[in-house]
Amino acid sequence: MKVSVHNISIPSNYVLVLPDKDFQTFQIDGEETDFQVGNKDEETLASHYSVRGKVFAVPDRLNFNLKQIQNNLIPGETPLDMDQLKFYFRSQFVENMGYKFGSVMFDVPMEVRKNDIVYFNYQEHYACYEEARYVTTIEHGDMLLMKYDQLICCHPEHDESAITMLNGLLLAEVITPKTVYGKNIHERAGLIIPGDEKETDRIRKHTGIGYLTHWG
Repeated sequence: MKVSVHNISIPSNYVLVLPDKDFQTFQIDGEETDFQVGNKDEETLASHYSVRGKVFAVPDRLNFNLKQIQNNLIPGETPLDMDQLKFYFRSQFVENMGYKFGSVMFDVPMEVRKNDIVYFNYQEHYACYEEARYVTTIEHGDMLLMKYDQLICCHPEHDESAITMLNGLLLAEVITPKTVYGKNIHERAGLIIPGDEKETDRIRKHTGIGYLTHWG
């Protein structure tokens, strides 16, 4: 059944996104490649999914249910003693899972706006189809209901420089020892790596240094 995008409203936690056109080939480091794998499963094939899209609707609010999840209590009921807790464990567990699935993972403000461009991991794109979190619209075909806490960043549709990082994530420009800064970039950044020279070089190769450019 197709619905009009103009009739869609979202009470909480999800953002309605029209993803960009999917890539025609697999992606490595953001670039299309002709690389093919032997035994392809559905998630491997999902690596050609687009990782950005346009927002058509935002939620009325973000629910962060940390206290309810911690207390594992039904609202309005008195705390259970140990014997009652054992007896009602199954129902209480179900209620706790309801709080969990009805909550975002972080206590963050609502910063995404209608018509923003948002970025996300291809696995969230894949999960929308796996978990039936999509709506087939009259105007645009399939549109995805993405969890707000899975979004990476956003910017206005016509201003890519005005990036807003979401959910506490940071955007950094990576510096490597191969650049003009030289091999001692880690030490110049104030990072002391203990161990012998061989171990230090091994750790150095797996330790990232960069400039912070945007933050949430």
